[in-house]
Amino acid sequence: MGHQGISQQYPLSLTRFIHPYRLNLAAGGIDGKVTVSGIYRDQWNGLPGRPRGSSISISAPLNEWSGAWGAHLEDQRIGLEHHIGSLVSYSQVFPMNQILIAGGLGLGYQYINIDYNSIRTPDGNYQGTIIDHNDPHLDLPQLAGQTINVHPAIYLQSHWFESGIELEWPLIYFSKEKTQFYTKNKNLKFLINKEYKVGKYELYSHLVVNSDFVQIQSEILLKIQVNGNIFGSILWRGLNENTLDGVGGMVGFRLNSKIWLVYGVELPLNKIKNQISGLNQEMGLRVQWNRSMSRYKIPLIYHPRWSD
Repeated sequence: MGHQGISQQYPLSLTRFIHPYRLNLAAGGIDGKVTVSGIYRDQWNGLPGRPRGSSISISAPLNEWSGAWGAHLEDQRIGLEHHIGSLVSYSQVFPMNQILIAGGLGLGYQYINIDYNSIRTPDGNYQGTIIDHNDPHLDLPQLAGQTINVHPAIYLQSHWFESGIELEWPLIYFSKEKTQFYTKNKNLKFLINKEYKVGKYELYSHLVVNSDFVQIQSEILLKIQVNGNIFGSILWRGLNENTLDGVGGMVGFRLNSKIWLVYGVELPLNKIKNQISGLNQEMGLRVQWNRSMSRYKIPLIYHPRWSD
């Protein structure tokens, strides 16, 4: 493992588009709706140490402040790693004549733990219940690292397209151990998307670029929704042989006026596709409703796409 480990990009969700907050924290809640979503991902089923993860997100408008708030909680397991992350944020909305700009700021916490008992080294002693890695860097009772991160974000809406940038910047590292073996990388997320209607069809597409300033990962999504009740979509991740990852397909069904169910499957296209087994499967749930004005008389946040 060495003295210090550097974080990697965690598996990207197929169905994160069901919640704007997951694409850009400044986008959550600015349409005047309360949205709650949950996602479960199981990757390469049957492979020991396979990536698995779940998350829940919520965003809602704060009409009295012309703003919005959001929160996110996730649990990821990859190999020996167990990662828990959380995020809370606030966004301020600035409506203009032809565009809307939302600026957001989030504060996140991340915890990673390495399964100490499952590590095996060439010179280690593993007889019965004895676990001795015989490595000076693995002599700690627990291998864990924690960070607090700041998330500045900006999101722009117009009649022609929507776009946003979100940055995750590690602010504080701390650990109970004598050695900080884990370092969280910076992360940048860029989004550009377009949504429009053609008769009974609603079309949506987006380009998302993720970067940890070491590797760039991009994805293209195309979605067609019919009569507002059912949709199908296809996702392509990667633009060349160095970033090629997979292709996925998703279907979604509206159960009632507030609830959507989504299921997605992804096929690997990368260099290790012949060394892994099973599909990348993902299930998502979204519940969405309009924010009640209650005692406040301020109009819902202005949305250019819905105006005349």
